[in-house]
Amino acid sequence: GDLPVAGVMKCSGLKCKNEAVAVRTAGHPRNSQSQITGGTSYEPITFEQGLGLDDGRFEDWAMAVSNWKEGDGAHQLADFRRDLRLDIMRLNGETALTYIIAGAWVSEYAPVPEVDANTMNTFGISSFTVVCEGWYRQQ
Repeated sequence: GDLPVAGVMKCSGLKCKNEAVAVRTAGHPRNSQSQITGGTSYEPITFEQGLGLDDGRFEDWAMAVSNWKEGDGAHQLADFRRDLRLDIMRLNGETALTYIIAGAWVSEYAPVPEVDANTMNTFGISSFTVVCEGWYRQQ
């Protein structure tokens, strides 16, 4: 298979919300309102990984939202949104679940956490948050 781009240690839950819209129709037997479905929204997903796990491919994508490196604040449209594959692994290394996160882009990125040289036994964690157009389970 493909090599992972960002080996993460922690991931917030996948969560979607279906909006309920109240409607009232003539002739309803109790003159009450019914609920119908409105739009669906998908919550941002936050990931954490150990420092040094990114070989640079992930950061290139994360920074494509704002191309400051080339002196152009515009998006790199070809790289801006991507479909991500989230593999949730068992302890023995087998894949337990796979989700496809569609149309994702990085909304928040912290490649270097707060650093304190006076603290012992610290483990550097970088984090990033993506927003997406939706997700689905891959069979």
